[in-house]
Amino acid sequence: MFKIFSYCKYIDNFSIGNLKKWICAIFLSCASLTAGAQKLSSVFLEYIDKYKHIAIRHCQEYGIPASITLAQGLLESGAGRSALATGSNNHFGIKCHEWEGERTYVGAATAYNCYRKYESAEQGYEDHAKFLLRSRYQRLFELPVTDYKGWARGLKACGYAENPAYADKLIRLIEAYELYQYDTGQPVMAKVKEEKKPEHVAEKHDAELSQKEAMKRAFMAHDVHRKWKLYFVVAKKGDTYESIALEFNKKLKEILDYNDITDKTAHPREGERIWVVKKYNQHPEVEFYVAKKGETLHSIAQEFGMSMKMLQRINRMKQNEDVITGQKIFFR
Repeated sequence: MFKIFSYCKYIDNFSIGNLKKWICAIFLSCASLTAGAQKLSSVFLEYIDKYKHIAIRHCQEYGIPASITLAQGLLESGAGRSALATGSNNHFGIKCHEWEGERTYVGAATAYNCYRKYESAEQGYEDHAKFLLRSRYQRLFELPVTDYKGWARGLKACGYAENPAYADKLIRLIEAYELYQYDTGQPVMAKVKEEKKPEHVAEKHDAELSQKEAMKRAFMAHDVHRKWKLYFVVAKKGDTYESIALEFNKKLKEILDYNDITDKTAHPREGERIWVVKKYNQHPEVEFYVAKKGETLHSIAQEFGMSMKMLQRINRMKQNEDVITGQKIFFR
């Protein structure tokens, strides 16, 4: 259960504040199932019953697994109870990119906080299906509709969500509520091809399209690893902090801050650990560490997922003070 609450803590960085409690509720519900409890959330079951016919139809028409559609709806909308779902019929957290319809904002009225607004939930579901027909997600349609795990991991890899645990959340929901039953035996009809934009529109936005292509290439660049309940990637040859920030939909400053990098022109070394979430101010598991020869405060901070500034403060060390071999470095 502690693991689940740690997920809830991680969700504090989630962009839509009103969804936090619902996502945590989803995790807690799934946790109770794995612990042996048989009771399912009536709120989730009602949502599934209400929208399963649309999900099944989209499975038949477009080849999108009904289980994936339902799990994304549950997760992104808090089972239909988020402000975005109730106020704008947006059950999938789809933003305003390339959208000419009505829109709404979550927080400040900026492009980053702009979300699509629909006249009905059905319209929102339809737009979600068409959203997945874009070129970015085309490789997913090579998978069988019964391969919900492949779809879940593919959605995360293709950039649908920035949370490294997104695929695991979907899979857990699908298995807890047996959503895979709606994928079986569905006759998949001819898939609708992605709608192409007029040529003059594409020419008009050459710069914008080039940026999006760069973003597409960034996705799937790294495997996400987990240590100390935090997430990191291992830098590859040619990586920059900016490219890693782009891959995880973060600002460059955030990635630099996560990794205690003060030089904006610095580049990560091949094989170096790069944290993609904020590190600890106090370590939840380790009390102290005995420094070895050649280690620095920064290397220790990176190894244990600790903020270097907090290590300096806890250990009363000056900014550029060297670590001595055998020195105890306290994490609390």
